[in-house]
Amino acid sequence: MDGPRTRIGTRFGPYELRSLLGRGGMGEVYEAYDTVKDRVVAVKLLPTELAQDPMFQQRFRRESQAAARVAEPHVIPIHDWGEIDGVLYIDMRLVRGHDLRSVLRGEGPLTPARAIGIVEQIAAALDAAHAEGLVHRDVKPANILVTASDFAYLADFGIARSANDPNMTGTGEAAVGSYSYISPERFENGPVTGTADVYSLACVLYECLTGTTPFRAEAMSVLIHSHLSMPPPRPSAVRAGVPAALDEVIARGMAKRPTDRYSTAGGLASAAKSALTGRPVVAVTELPTDQMGAVLPKAPPTVVFPNVGPEQRSPNALPTDAIVRPPVNGRPGAGRIMRPEPNRGQGPRGEVVLREPHRVLEPSPDADTGAKSVVTPEKEVAPRQRRSRRRWLPVVGALIVVLALTGVVGWLGRGSFSSGPASLTLAPVPATARGCETKYPPAGRFLYSAIGTEVTSCEFAEELRKAYGEGSDAAGTRQVTAFSPPLRQNFTMECVTLDGLVTCTGGQNAIVYIY
Repeated sequence: MDGPRTRIGTRFGPYELRSLLGRGGMGEVYEAYDTVKDRVVAVKLLPTELAQDPMFQQRFRRESQAAARVAEPHVIPIHDWGEIDGVLYIDMRLVRGHDLRSVLRGEGPLTPARAIGIVEQIAAALDAAHAEGLVHRDVKPANILVTASDFAYLADFGIARSANDPNMTGTGEAAVGSYSYISPERFENGPVTGTADVYSLACVLYECLTGTTPFRAEAMSVLIHSHLSMPPPRPSAVRAGVPAALDEVIARGMAKRPTDRYSTAGGLASAAKSALTGRPVVAVTELPTDQMGAVLPKAPPTVVFPNVGPEQRSPNALPTDAIVRPPVNGRPGAGRIMRPEPNRGQGPRGEVVLREPHRVLEPSPDADTGAKSVVTPEKEVAPRQRRSRRRWLPVVGALIVVLALTGVVGWLGRGSFSSGPASLTLAPVPATARGCETKYPPAGRFLYSAIGTEVTSCEFAEELRKAYGEGSDAAGTRQVTAFSPPLRQNFTMECVTLDGLVTCTGGQNAIVYIY
């Protein structure tokens, strides 16, 4: 198991190892003949050092048993697991096919129908795993096997963990190649739930549609910054023939906040399928983009109008408004878009369901938590209700003006050193970041700092903002050393500048945003 050599042609317990099927950060997979049960199987051998870790051994056995309980057609069945000669192993069904990564490399982007068909199958596997309390944590094309008939399997629960695991945070044992699909909360040591797999599956869908990962970067720090801060790109802008309706599906599936994503993997797949067939599920709205097709953040407040042409728009769909909330209590990234959804009756907790289309309701107690306003299709609107919509337009207009004034006053009143050029545009900060009180005057063009992890102190963030402002402000990556008052020592951070936002990582799992 050490180095590039393999065990091909050797005996491992009752298994005759015939050929190497794959090698990754969590071990090697062999085609093997089980001499006891007289069958050909796939055997995964984990690195020898993992068997020497008692805590990993305990988790390995617990999660292998849980994974073996996932009886779903698109999950590769686990026959057995254990330890032989100091090596942990998993005995699985051998599936003849190719991994999705190889398919994409060999054939290029898939047709939308084929891409969604594969994702739909993997979504069923993920929802079954989540029902057993497991989070896969490594959903990527390399772990999706596709047969000649396009039957898809989710493979490699090698780093899967229980959602109740107290250590279920961070990137864990994720391989370098997995970072293109990792959800933002895993970089911030926050709790990891099944919605992390939903984010990864949305990344996989994007790659199937376009032939490329959502965020392409040479440096790991830039890739992490993109997951934390950059808006999801639009697949329809990258590849011709991808329906614009899928842009919204990807945007929600890759939302920075876990609570803003689809609550299940099946929800993502259903929305994608509905977007492809034209059945109205999620209203498609126009989102401003840059030259690369990435959805740009909006300055609050604004109104977003539909982005479907006459040939794409459902005859039953009404134009819908998306209102951006102003920042709450000065918290960076608190403003976010309220997107319409279909009328599903009583929605999940935290949703406000509008039984009568286009009525304006008083803000609910959940208004600051991201409650979503839901509207119904046009076919459910009586003619009298359509005419009454005009009477609400002045109210909506007045609401937008009030939001605009609130947002302006909120930003002007923030911090002790908030005076600056009137034309200043603040860079977007991840919704999960926590803003810090300004301790120093503006450092160059940087007025504020924010922290991305609980272990990062605002005192250190402000020291880093001051130190960063004393150096070059060119786009790119550079290292900055700053003093941490709580720990009373210096830490060197790697800082990446993209679109006006500086993301610094390093120290003791620290993340600092400077803007």
